[in-house]
Amino acid sequence: MGGFGMVAIGGVAAAVKVMKTFPMCQRLQVQACAALRNLTCNNVTGKKRAVESGGIEVLLAAIQNH
Repeated sequence: MGGFGMVAIGGVAAAVKVMKTFPMCQRLQVQACAALRNLTCNNVTGKKRAVESGGIEVLLAAIQNH
């Protein structure tokens, strides 16, 4: 499906939600960060959705927690 399709069906929001739900699970945080990177790279809509869903805050929390 590729990154653009995943953004369209809520992939960014799902990654952010799982990061918020399990903030102390390091392995999950690493994988979710990678997913967000893939969903936002060269994708303006993905970047917008990441900001709107609190993606910046969860990424910063992951950095601080791990």
